[in-house]
Amino acid sequence: MRRYDIIIVISMLLASFLCGDDFVGRCLGVRERLKVRLSEYRQAESKESNADKRRDLLHSYLGSRRGILVELLKSHPVETDWLLQDLDIWGWAEDAKGEDRLKNALIRCGKELGIEADVSGDETALLRRYLEYCARRRVRRLSSIPVEYRRLAYIKRAAVVPSFFAYTEGQSDAQHERFFRPGSELTLLTIGDDCEVAETSLLRDEGGMLRDPDVHFDGNRLLFSWKKSDRQDDYHLYEMDLKSRKVRQITYGLGCADYEGIYTPGDQIVFSSTRCVQTVDCWWTEVSNLYACDMHGNYLRRLGFDQVHTIYPQLMNDGGIVYTRWDYNDRGQIFTQSLFRMNPDGTGQTEYYGNNSWFPTTPCHARPIPGSQKVLAVAMGHHTWQAGKLILIDVTRGRQEADGVEFVAPRRPAEPVRIDSYGQEGELFRHPYPISEDMYYVSYTPKEFNLQRRDFNFGLYYMDSSGCRELLNWNSWRSCNHPVVVKSRVEPTQRPSVVDYRQSSGFFYLHDVYKGPGLAGIARGEAKQLRVVALDFRAAGIGLNGNGGPAGGAGVCTPVAIGDGCWDAKIVLGTTPIQPDGSAFFKVPARTPVYFQVLDKHGHSIQTMRSWSTLQPNEVFSCIGCHEHKNESVPTDVARTEALVKGPLELEPFLGKKPAGFSYIKQVQPIWDKHCLKCHEEAKHTFKRPTVTVSYCCPADTPIALIDGVFPKHSRDESIRRFTWYPQMKGSRQWVQLTFERPLSLNRSRVYWYTEEPHSGVSRPVDWSLSYLPVGSEEWKPVPAKDPYGLDLDKFVEVRFTEAVMCRALRLDATMRQDKSAGLLEWQVAEDGGEYSNPNNQVILNGKSLYADVNSKRYWSNSYLSLVARRSPGRHRFISWVWPQSTPEVQEPCKVGAVAIKLIPFLRDDHHGGVKLNQEELDIVATWIDLGIPFCGDYREANAWSEAEHRKYDHFEQKRFRQEALERRHLEELIRDSTGEEFFIPGSTNYAVNPYASTRPDSYPKVTSSAGTGSAACVIDGRIENRGEGLYFPAWSPESEASGWIKIDFGREVELEVLKLWLRQGEKNKTNWTGCQVEFSGGNGVEFVLKPGSSDVQELRFPRRRCRWVKLSGFKGNSEAVGVGGITELEAW
Repeated sequence: MRRYDIIIVISMLLASFLCGDDFVGRCLGVRERLKVRLSEYRQAESKESNADKRRDLLHSYLGSRRGILVELLKSHPVETDWLLQDLDIWGWAEDAKGEDRLKNALIRCGKELGIEADVSGDETALLRRYLEYCARRRVRRLSSIPVEYRRLAYIKRAAVVPSFFAYTEGQSDAQHERFFRPGSELTLLTIGDDCEVAETSLLRDEGGMLRDPDVHFDGNRLLFSWKKSDRQDDYHLYEMDLKSRKVRQITYGLGCADYEGIYTPGDQIVFSSTRCVQTVDCWWTEVSNLYACDMHGNYLRRLGFDQVHTIYPQLMNDGGIVYTRWDYNDRGQIFTQSLFRMNPDGTGQTEYYGNNSWFPTTPCHARPIPGSQKVLAVAMGHHTWQAGKLILIDVTRGRQEADGVEFVAPRRPAEPVRIDSYGQEGELFRHPYPISEDMYYVSYTPKEFNLQRRDFNFGLYYMDSSGCRELLNWNSWRSCNHPVVVKSRVEPTQRPSVVDYRQSSGFFYLHDVYKGPGLAGIARGEAKQLRVVALDFRAAGIGLNGNGGPAGGAGVCTPVAIGDGCWDAKIVLGTTPIQPDGSAFFKVPARTPVYFQVLDKHGHSIQTMRSWSTLQPNEVFSCIGCHEHKNESVPTDVARTEALVKGPLELEPFLGKKPAGFSYIKQVQPIWDKHCLKCHEEAKHTFKRPTVTVSYCCPADTPIALIDGVFPKHSRDESIRRFTWYPQMKGSRQWVQLTFERPLSLNRSRVYWYTEEPHSGVSRPVDWSLSYLPVGSEEWKPVPAKDPYGLDLDKFVEVRFTEAVMCRALRLDATMRQDKSAGLLEWQVAEDGGEYSNPNNQVILNGKSLYADVNSKRYWSNSYLSLVARRSPGRHRFISWVWPQSTPEVQEPCKVGAVAIKLIPFLRDDHHGGVKLNQEELDIVATWIDLGIPFCGDYREANAWSEAEHRKYDHFEQKRFRQEALERRHLEELIRDSTGEEFFIPGSTNYAVNPYASTRPDSYPKVTSSAGTGSAACVIDGRIENRGEGLYFPAWSPESEASGWIKIDFGREVELEVLKLWLRQGEKNKTNWTGCQVEFSGGNGVEFVLKPGSSDVQELRFPRRRCRWVKLSGFKGNSEAVGVGGITELEAW
């Protein structure tokens, strides 16, 4: 007999022996239980008339039948999965007889085995024979896997269930959203010659989480991420020697997560990390960008300088890296996740698939197919977890929408759709690993167990492109994730890198701006310049407002504009000329995210990029045109362009000044002050905008909506701002209040209700009422209402008073429904004998009057609100700008911005009472509009933060500065070791930080000390937090304060001008030192005067000096010492 036939016979015998009557009996028992449960449900449902209770009965039935099936899965996972793929399990349970369904399953199995199926016998006999066929089929399927692909590693861990697919960092000091569920295992799985599956535990941690394995090119080492504790550790990179099973740590540092690491050519590692210390624009969550280091964690450097998340990097066959980038500068955030690619050194960052399309909503988990240009990926949603539909991407067919996408397992064409939570119905896929274009390993859950982001574990499967599958492992403890084949592979050729970190600039070359759809319809010669704008990103999330538009809606945290303005602070770096042939060649700051605007002869934006690009130092990046197709190439028959002939040009600074964040307060307001206050001073108008305070406001909405003077078309109008109390429900009593600058005599008020009926969670309240705060009183009184408190939709509901009330404030109280919240689109009041107030009927250009926005935590000027307080720029009477919820497709040129409005010619051509702005003033106003009406030039400007909020922002901003300083030191070491040159990168650097000091005593800076408690390495580990008393307290304490000392050796000469010191403070151990001596190499000591008992940073400043080491000694205390005094952290800048 052939070896394959022997395996078939053995597998049949094993199936008969192992499964036999046990599984058959269990299976038939499950069928009967499902029948009974279905009958019970139908009887109960027929007797129930209440729709909500009928819905509850259905949910109960669906949950119970799933639970019955899970019991069978736990006892016989492989056999249960056979049933799921061959039978409609619920239909089989409902049939009076199940023989026909089993016969059809047998026929299909026989066809795959190349035999005529035996369909004789009763249901029990058919089921036994079905199991025999499935066992033979399993051997046939698994035998098709190439031998070298039959050994794989994977992770058993809980599935991360975030609000948005990319929020998986679980950072120890996360601002808002964090996921940690302890219990993980790194497992090695082998498929034997007999096609039996065997497993070996490589590493198990009941108290931590493991993730993201990657196999080295030699096949003997495994890279992975490990977080050992919720609050006392973060994900960091580790490597295991698969022969010895020894594990070593590669990256360090509490407060930053390093994960998704991959090996790249030249013994380098690229990984995702939160070391950038940024916050997502639309939520209070940490951002991850791509970083690189060597195999020991040295030469740590940032590759991506991106607005929000860039995740899941994977090495391509050509040595490039494909990854998923979230990208929503000046456009909606829901559908703008796409695949990007770059080189391992960070050069060549550009779109790979879908940056201007609605579909797929989020392509992720992309891996290259061996020997192919195609990639296998998962199409998932935005507000989903990391799971969805399995797709094949072929960029040679196209790069947008469904042009290059094909569904697999089974193969079928893809149709472009627009769905936020895409791919969450039916079966779910994640973490595919392609063996070939037709064979994969993948984490998978069948449709019968899809609980919509609820807790059901994914199994590990072998699968082919037609959807045929075999379960390799499923267990009830944890999901099976991240399969990677353990084998050696060819290391792609390492590309020579042009990156030179001694340089501070890179170069962009544009071949012809008129190529591509970006300037469709624009005549040659109209494009005169390119404006280059840098993006600046927030360190932490404080305050929130909201936006909405054709691409969706969102909250905006730490906003720099009203909700409908730009997402981020913007810095105009300058302009460069577009040559008559459409070319441009110019120099920009490296390692800086920039985007471009094409300007006409007036300096107005014809087209804007709505994304960004980043160069590495000394990189030259070229593009063919404006949003050209990435499959196009530069014509070879064209002579050298004019820009190439002239060479790269320096940018012409905006207004000839040093680049800074564009600020309405500092740059636009002075123009109004100079020209406009004669007629548009606020004192000239009787009504002044009240202050709005609320019991609660949905983070995606804003109280400003109530008083912005923008009238809705109807109660479901999504094109304007809204205020809601969502998700406050369950009969709670909520309120909103208008507080006036001066007492007003009011005789009526009107409101416009918002609703999302019949969907979503906002409707009209149960009831509502008005009360007022009389002058000279602190007691609220009900208004004398003449009209009922109506709840009509699609119109203003007016309440007249029986008599006018003199008040300082007016308050609306509303009772929420049990299952829905409530909201308003507009609220107006009228003074006795006057008309309803409408601040937008007045053009107020006085910038001194400020409005405190309690949601966004900003002091907006009334002049700013008077100009821009409209939801839709198309409905605005003065200006229009690039909408933050614009759609992902390439936008038509000249449709919005300064080029499309009448205000600029109005101010330029003296049409308004002698008001005529000069060219510089016109440029400022036009630029402000084209940038998306920013109010703040940075994230601290015009803030209305509390002391606690200031401390929060300080914490994360200082952490960012420390990470930047650490990176500068790593880059200086890279320059020294690669070139032999001692080079100092400009910027303030902390030379006394080394997270590796405790594990790698040969690394610098290194620390030595006199005898004491705790590790001296704690003083330079980058952790400034005082964290408790025991094992995790990162501090060093001298045995004797008087004779104790600690010395930091930098390993080379550095320049210092300040020392920063954090003293150990806790309940049991409080440091009450009053001072110590500081000695530098070369002498010239100085005294460091300390504040005893303080946990705040203490600074010693001195004239800049060069030194190789610094030493602290002679610690002086006082009589109030408690426990052991010590040092938590020392920084040398």
